[in-house]
Formats: sequence, C-alpha cells, structure tokens
Amino acid sequence: SLVARDSKGNLMAGIYFVSKRKETKLTVSYVGPDNVKLRKKLNLEDFLDLSKIPRDIIQDVELCNEQLHMEDGTLTTLLHELAVVMNNCSFVSEMHDLNDMMKNLTIKMK
Repeated sequence: SLVARDSKGNLMAGIYFVSKRKETKLTVSYVGPDNVKLRKKLNLEDFLDLSKIPRDIIQDVELCNEQLHMEDGTLTTLLHELAVVMNNCSFVSEMHDLNDMMKNLTIKMK
C-alpha cells in the first residue's frame, strides 16, 4: 500500500494491490472532480508495456501521483516496476508458498 491521508486519517489518495496466484489486481484511489473520492480497479499487467497503457488509466494514475505529492511520472514508473516483478511467475509462486507456510505456522501455534 501507498497512501496519503488527511489530518483526520481519511484516505485521500493511494494504491494497493492484491496478489493471487493467477493475477494481481490494483486499486487506485484519488479525489476527482467536484471533490468526489474515486476508486478504480486496474490490472497490474496493463503496466508491463508503458507505451500500451490506455489514456484513461494514465490520467487516473497521474491524478493519484499528484495527490500523493510525487514527482511527475513516479507512480507510473513504480507501477511498471511492480508489474515486471509480479509478472515473474516463479517469484509469485514462491511468495505465495511462503505466505501459505506462514499461515499454517500461525494456525499451529494457536
């Protein structure tokens, strides 16, 4: 997760992702026009080839980037790098195996 909150702790902008063995879903949150909070669910795979990202997704990410007070393009670059890592099937499989082992250990310790 990468988030920006207001002084009361409310989410203003950010990203988080959920990784499953077959896919990784990304949620981008930001404040849109008329101060409406928006949440967009995206496929992380869309960020593998920066030249093929749809314009509407680029606009969503740029708004979130701005509200996270990051330098222009930083969030897009970060999401691209994350997409490359999460596209490595052996890494993702090992990560999920490790997570499953940790869950099992926690259950056994109770």
